[in-house]
Amino acid sequence: MTVVEHYLNKLEKSPEHTQIHSNSWADYIELVCLANFDREVSVEDIVDRLSGRVKDLSEDSEEALEELEDLERESETDMQPSRRAEIPDKWDTRVSDYFKVLSLRVALYGDDYPFSIVDDCLVCKPSFQDGHLLYIYLLLCSNLYLFDDVTRGLLANYFELICFNAFQKILPTDSKSYLFGKNPINKKGRYSKGTFWNKLKKLVKEINEKMNPHVKPSEFSNHNTGDDGLDLIGLIPTGDKLSSSIIHFAQCACTYDFTNKQHSSSFNDWAQKISFKNPPTNSTFIPHCYRGADGSWINSTNIKFSFLLDRKRILNYYTDSKMIKFSKLPIYKLVSDISKVKEKIF
Repeated sequence: MTVVEHYLNKLEKSPEHTQIHSNSWADYIELVCLANFDREVSVEDIVDRLSGRVKDLSEDSEEALEELEDLERESETDMQPSRRAEIPDKWDTRVSDYFKVLSLRVALYGDDYPFSIVDDCLVCKPSFQDGHLLYIYLLLCSNLYLFDDVTRGLLANYFELICFNAFQKILPTDSKSYLFGKNPINKKGRYSKGTFWNKLKKLVKEINEKMNPHVKPSEFSNHNTGDDGLDLIGLIPTGDKLSSSIIHFAQCACTYDFTNKQHSSSFNDWAQKISFKNPPTNSTFIPHCYRGADGSWINSTNIKFSFLLDRKRILNYYTDSKMIKFSKLPIYKLVSDISKVKEKIF
């Protein structure tokens, strides 16, 4: 089975998003629209697709199934058509809410958004520019469950590189920035080789700090060549070799459950290894559009002492630099191929 065939096969099944994750359902509608033969999808199309799947195949979250099965049991008991009609009505309300999220995205992403909304339909733009394909790439990274293991790894690895580009844009122009994460595409970087302990020593020297006196080399295996949750490093030069400088750490996480991962590059975690005079700032990059229909965060309590860069903020900071030009990356062809797929899925 090819990558695209695997992707389409998975897309045929309803996702297991909970009802409150309206942003993930909006992603799903975008993906269905992208793959559909006529390059558009309506509220009614999605209602038919989802209500039919739940009733016939039970492909939905446990929460949604319980709600809809209760309605079905009631309709079978009292045989009232009005109660049976509530099943698609429930879905109609839900899907209409998801389309409100899509309406927000039209305004939020502007020229970078590869879709438009006409009446109650989400419609693909006639042709995709590089900015649209970058959006689609982040959309795919937000839905890695659609791909086989190898492709998931490939998408995630290049996500780190895209984030590195945006990370460099955030930092002052004279800053130093490095890929620290263990990543197959980071073959020639300053921190690309060696054991974690040796990379840690190199990092401590680079930022003019000292190793935490409690940490010992024996705590790290000689086979450990990982990154301990730190993907990106940014340093602002001070013109001297003294401690107490401005340091930026960042984590890149494709997983939707980024709440715990954002701590892996935080001061609290790294203070166990390094004695900082000035705590590093912590950033977390995610490919998800982590916003609801009103434009606010889906769940702000999940953001814990971290500068969160979701899909919108990544696109805001990303620029096609000479070093990282999206159209020149190997992943570009896969994204382009997927964007051209047309299947009649209704």
